[in-house]
Amino acid sequence: MFLKKIKKKDNKFLEFFSLICFFLNFVFITKFKFDILFDNFIYKISYLDILTNKGIVLNNGDTIPFPYLLKFFVCISLFGSLSSLFFLLIKKIKYSVFFIFSILIPPLLLLFFYMSDQVKIDNFNFLLIQLFLSFFTIFLFLCMIGLETAFKNMLKLLTLICILSLLSMVIYLAFEGIPSIFEIGFFKFLFGTKWSPSDNLFGILSFILCSIVVTVGSVIIGGIVGILTSVFLVEFIPKKVANIINVFIKLSAGIPSILYGFFGMLVIVPMVKKVFSGNTTGDSLLTSIIMLSIMILPTIISISEEAIKAVPKEYLEASLSLGVSKIKSIFKIVLPEARKGIMSSIFLGIGRAIGETMAVIMVSGNAVNLPNMLKPARFLTTAMALEFSYASGLHRGALFAIGLVLLLIICIINITFSKVLKKQG
Repeated sequence: MFLKKIKKKDNKFLEFFSLICFFLNFVFITKFKFDILFDNFIYKISYLDILTNKGIVLNNGDTIPFPYLLKFFVCISLFGSLSSLFFLLIKKIKYSVFFIFSILIPPLLLLFFYMSDQVKIDNFNFLLIQLFLSFFTIFLFLCMIGLETAFKNMLKLLTLICILSLLSMVIYLAFEGIPSIFEIGFFKFLFGTKWSPSDNLFGILSFILCSIVVTVGSVIIGGIVGILTSVFLVEFIPKKVANIINVFIKLSAGIPSILYGFFGMLVIVPMVKKVFSGNTTGDSLLTSIIMLSIMILPTIISISEEAIKAVPKEYLEASLSLGVSKIKSIFKIVLPEARKGIMSSIFLGIGRAIGETMAVIMVSGNAVNLPNMLKPARFLTTAMALEFSYASGLHRGALFAIGLVLLLIICIINITFSKVLKKQG
């Protein structure tokens, strides 16, 4: 009601405060200077300096150019801010709202560079104040076109921020990793079998193959055990007992991966070493497969169980009434009807397995080898986790490239999952 009354009075109250907030934001964009790090040099500059200057001029006359991406986003922000002010003054609030979102770009961009240790800020409170002012200004602009529209647009904004966050991660990985791939050589990087940063050898074929083998192996074991367990819980034991077991299954899904790693070190590694005595030290690819198959069981069991429960009981009863055994009815009638949910659980298990790091670090042995069940192995995730803390130069870029490859593999898995579900209706 309050906003409707203000709207009837031509939004003079909101318009006044919007102009004040807009002015304060513009001051931050053009005048606020921060310490920015470029090529190990720290300089105090503003967004306006980034836009108007080609780069930072050193004492010896050399120039450190500003990244084109940074200049592009600052340009968009200033253009959007001025456009929103223009449309506000000519009473075209809808168009003004469209451009006012751009005032979020400078603080979010600065926050991104700050979090990636490329920007040093003396007083972090100024950045928080600018973020607050940006959000408050956007909220005032949205309120001027109605409360319902304001919240709808805020939800759109949050969705856009999520999408942009994902895109920024992909772009950052690409900018850091692709130059290293071309410097190393595309085929040498993807199909090389030797990884030795000290000798400038960066072949990740062994990492890729080991990651694929450990994922496929763990999903086969975990999938078979998980699906059969879910059938057992739904069809063969009393509901009260199944509910008690489900409590423990759900609890096991929340156990930190490092605890699974300790369990693997103390139980699975000695067991594998004893079974294959003389052929392995215990820290091996096989150990990692067993470890991951245990970790993905809660996901597969929970989702598969819900999918089986969703199948109408009449299907099973009709099959039993025709004289078909219960086991055969389950495998011929119930599981095919629940295949969509079961496939979902399998693909979620694949995502968990291929992205796991801490647990497999503790049981895999972390040696660079082509896939061999009884030898130590290193995966895409563990290679990044083990070496990133001390990597620099081309080595650091190669690790970013590994992250890009891992991201592409996950995208391929998701696309395949979508295609499979679509094919099954």
